[in-house]
Amino acid sequence: MHPEAREKLGVRFRYTVLQIAANAGIGKNCGEFNVPRSTFYEWKSRFDQEGKAGLCRKNTQAIPIHRN
Repeated sequence: MHPEAREKLGVRFRYTVLQIAANAGIGKNCGEFNVPRSTFYEWKSRFDQEGKAGLCRKNTQAIPIHRN
């Protein structure tokens, strides 16, 4: 799968989990989607601060430094 498509699906999944939890409850929702509560709360915090953009994965790889 193309990385951009995978990322879009991931954002959609995270957003869906947050929306369903608002109605169905966090415990039940996390169990059904197999998402740890700590991960859920991390997504919720980022969503509350940044909106849907906060649900995108952050690039955690260090930027290589090229020295001449």
